[in-house]
Amino acid sequence: TWMRHEQIRTSAMRCSVSSCLIHVAWIAVLRAAKVPLAHVYVTESTKDVISLDAGCARSWESYRMGKCDSISTEAGMQDQNSTTLRHRFNYGNRNYVRLRGTPSLKIVRGGKDGSPKLFGLGLPNCGLAWAFGLGLSFRDLWRKRTTVERPQVALLKDPAKAILLQGFDWEVMPDKPRLYGNLVKEMPALAEAGINMVWFPPPSSSADSHGYMPGKWYEIPHKEQLLEAVGAARAHGIVSMVDVVLNHRTATRVSNVTGEWTSFEAPEWEEWAVVRDDWKCKPDEHVAFCPANCSTCGAADTGENACFAPDVDHTNPRVQADVQAWLLWLQEALGFGAFRFDNTKGYAPEAVARYVAAARPLMSVGEYFDTNRDLLTTWLRRAGGAVSAFDFGLRYKLKDAIAADDFSPLRDAFFGPMLHYAPGSAVTFLDNHDTAGDLGDRFGGPAALEQGYAFLLTHPGVPCVFWADWLGPAREAIRRLAGIRARAGVTSRSGWEVVHAGPGLYAAFVTPASVPQAVDPVAAAAAAAATAPAGAGTDGGGGGGGGKT
Repeated sequence: TWMRHEQIRTSAMRCSVSSCLIHVAWIAVLRAAKVPLAHVYVTESTKDVISLDAGCARSWESYRMGKCDSISTEAGMQDQNSTTLRHRFNYGNRNYVRLRGTPSLKIVRGGKDGSPKLFGLGLPNCGLAWAFGLGLSFRDLWRKRTTVERPQVALLKDPAKAILLQGFDWEVMPDKPRLYGNLVKEMPALAEAGINMVWFPPPSSSADSHGYMPGKWYEIPHKEQLLEAVGAARAHGIVSMVDVVLNHRTATRVSNVTGEWTSFEAPEWEEWAVVRDDWKCKPDEHVAFCPANCSTCGAADTGENACFAPDVDHTNPRVQADVQAWLLWLQEALGFGAFRFDNTKGYAPEAVARYVAAARPLMSVGEYFDTNRDLLTTWLRRAGGAVSAFDFGLRYKLKDAIAADDFSPLRDAFFGPMLHYAPGSAVTFLDNHDTAGDLGDRFGGPAALEQGYAFLLTHPGVPCVFWADWLGPAREAIRRLAGIRARAGVTSRSGWEVVHAGPGLYAAFVTPASVPQAVDPVAAAAAAAATAPAGAGTDGGGGGGGGKT
């Protein structure tokens, strides 16, 4: 876990007086020289890297420095070449350095909480105590073992109980400092309402002002304000979800091979990371970022083409390693605990499964923009059981039903939205930055929004509240409905039974008890028929389950 000195606590054990006196003298020398020293390391996972940036450094699994000699970080997590040069990185507004010639660092797991322990840094017998002028007192020099605390302290343990807020809309995204500041101000009210997860926009530098044309992944504009907002969320028990754009990247240089913008920085890639025959939007320009006959370009695209930027080849092992490293960095350096994957139609769902398995976030959701339930459930199956998807089908059915004051479409369990078949994997919503932005397809006025949130916040699935709605006339209704959801114990996997859905009226019983997940439509229909009480649900049904609420 990336560390600042505020995040370090020490535990007592014996240390020789002579060694500690040497350490006192060493710290005095360092401070007199005004050297801004601190450790560079370290993550909990057994194959995560030790440091972030030193010349050639691009990957956490193969950390490169100096002449780009690879340093292995397999089990045991030991720096094999600690004397080569200074390593530097920054976290927030602090710069960290590890000096030439310092001893190596080992990491082992220990403690009932599973926290990693650090050993072996420093002079004999006093371990980490003197490490790099962290402002430790003389008494601290009698300590040897240090426990690293995770920066993300999420009170939400079960993602089935999540109530998500999209913390931005299309209009406010370009002004990130203002957006982050507003999020800080709203955190107390969000926590009081029971909203326990906030979705942040893409944080990396981008060719567009909204963040969806990312270039340098590790370059974070307005990083200090972002860290403040994520910290405010954590202080109120709210998990921060980050929007990650992996389908495409914008390059910083023209490639000598392709003559196109296919040379990237942070991480550093060339045309080999771009899919072959990656065509561009404008036919009057060159045909493709990477032509079909390019011998050094990547493999064929595994999804739909995004013509406005080079599509990333997610079959490339180095790309996979760099993506996994970045996702871990987003968690450990910035404090995010959940992911929203943008434009997942653009690459194979198996890639999402791989990245989620490596990063192990509390929750992940993919944007598969389609109302076809079968396509959504197929994507879910291929992406693995740890990923959810936005239920676009429910959004449009609910919008039409409320506009027409006819709720008949909501009773159809066999041809209905994804919520009927995979409630635990559905993230339900009324609007997002796309529908309310470029698409110009708002859900409706205040009355329609109240009805829509009455459905979302009392039904299974993970409900997602839109930023503009939270700040608008529907705020009080959202606040009350979120409280009702929490008191009734409704989760993303609750069951429900529709007792009436027709003109002017929708009525359903919701059971707080969890029901088995069913992604296969055929299996879901069979399960619904098997669990429904005799004579119940004549107007159609939902997930089924125990006692009614």
